[in-house]
Amino acid sequence: MAWYQWFLLCLTLSLLHDQSLAFTVRIAKRVVDPNDAGFMTIPLTIESNTRRYTTVVDMSNGTSQQSFRFGLTTSTGYTMVAGSSCDACTSVPTYNQTKSVTAQNWTEAPSTGNGATNPFSSPLIKEVCSVQQSNGTIWGYANQTIVVANQSTSIFTNGVSGLFSLGTNSHAGTYSDSIIGYLLSSNPKMASLVIGMAINSGVNSDDGGALHLLMPDPDSFVGNVAWKTVQGSAPDVGTNTTFQPTSQPAVTGEWLVQLDGWSFKSGADTISNVQGGMSSVDPYFQGIYVPFAQAAQIYAGVNNAILQGSSDTPGTQRWAIPCDSKMSFTVSFNPASFSIDESILVSRQGAACYGIIEGWADTTNPNYLLGSQFLSTVYTIFNASSPYTSTSSSLGFAQRAPVQGASKGTNVGAIVGGSVGGAAFLVMVAGLGLFTYRYYKTRNKNANTQPDNKANPDSFEKRPSSGVIISGGDEYITTSQQQRKLQYRDSTHRDSMYSQDTYTKGNLSPNSTRSGPLPQQPVSPSTSSDRLRSSTHGNLGPEYKVEPFVPNTASGDSAQALYPVGMRRQSAT
Repeated sequence: MAWYQWFLLCLTLSLLHDQSLAFTVRIAKRVVDPNDAGFMTIPLTIESNTRRYTTVVDMSNGTSQQSFRFGLTTSTGYTMVAGSSCDACTSVPTYNQTKSVTAQNWTEAPSTGNGATNPFSSPLIKEVCSVQQSNGTIWGYANQTIVVANQSTSIFTNGVSGLFSLGTNSHAGTYSDSIIGYLLSSNPKMASLVIGMAINSGVNSDDGGALHLLMPDPDSFVGNVAWKTVQGSAPDVGTNTTFQPTSQPAVTGEWLVQLDGWSFKSGADTISNVQGGMSSVDPYFQGIYVPFAQAAQIYAGVNNAILQGSSDTPGTQRWAIPCDSKMSFTVSFNPASFSIDESILVSRQGAACYGIIEGWADTTNPNYLLGSQFLSTVYTIFNASSPYTSTSSSLGFAQRAPVQGASKGTNVGAIVGGSVGGAAFLVMVAGLGLFTYRYYKTRNKNANTQPDNKANPDSFEKRPSSGVIISGGDEYITTSQQQRKLQYRDSTHRDSMYSQDTYTKGNLSPNSTRSGPLPQQPVSPSTSSDRLRSSTHGNLGPEYKVEPFVPNTASGDSAQALYPVGMRRQSAT
């Protein structure tokens, strides 16, 4: 085979490999597509200034539909929107109830009491809401309780007009007013509602990750899930009400679980806490918030750490640390532990750096709050139990998959990996082709340079020294009794032998010129489903048979050039 034929063969095989790889990727993506897998994917975007995770929520429908960007929170179950009557909310789009054809007024009067049906000083309404999934499909949830705020708060900034809330309000007796509570109350057959949260750190991108509704995405995490039972309510920290979060972090009693301990390592020093305490999670806040005494203990082990007199986060205290600090922080939710290092623990702000672990300004607060910096490193599963069951809600933590979102869309890593794999495959095939080409070239050269230059290489035919030959397609094998090294015979010289690099020339056969037909010889009985073809008998029939090998005789006239026939049908000659 010429070199260019080998090249074309290698190129064809490489292209086939790439096409098969692309087909496999398409099949894999289709199999694990969220909508085929039974869960809905709601994409999240990171707001650049406050680093909040947001999603677009549509209120009402048809021509009266109004769209807003809401910040994601788990500290409350109430959805909140800035109302058109809020004169100070000029920097964000506001909701106009009079333009909605689906809004319904709430019957309860506003109240600031925590035990009231309406715990806010703002009116509540019922409204039809919807969000767009990653595939463009709209997911709608009707009769949603909305807080229409008539006063500005720190929530309504940088284009964010409200809150997309995934709390349950179960501790306040207003369960059905939450998104989760309404869905479970409206579907008594649902034992629980599961929401998976895979948020990204967003260091170099505004891609905030996604929420997975109805069930977790199995491709977003690896290993086992550490499940923790949701506990009762906890006292609030620094907020006026349990239900209305501001820019100040608070442990509100939503998704409150037992944190089993933590450890902090800086240099050769390791600080551990095995007692733990109650902890909640909320991606609305960025940091990791711990009891003040524990934060002070942590930064005592960091060289040149300095407690600051003020913090960008209300209700907390922070430490300035060297920007080249090396450290790690491990959180334990038995039986699993989750660690983060200085790439997350050190936050650079201009020329200064601060630790994201902060202490509560209220030194009596014993609780923990894990914000987005920690949550972006794990896959969090919110399992809200139905009020019609006696099962408790639970919160699960799992390790994030190494390649995030590869199965849910175009992924640079997958494309690069496929290209590199295709290139490697091409090199491998090209090398194999070159090796085979040089092998056959060397073999033919050796055959042409044997002692007798008149010997025809094509007359060298495979044969064992005795026994039978079985045709096995393109390869020639002996029976189990004759698994010996194959030799070659020169059909023009009786008893000639060629084995690897050794050639022994035999006696010239009297009738080697084949000027006439050789004497016919009876065909031996068939002993198998294979066959042999004899140069003196032509094809022995359409069936595959085995002929006993006939050794050379003393008479040259009776010498026969026997060779196996490949597994194909031939016409008799």
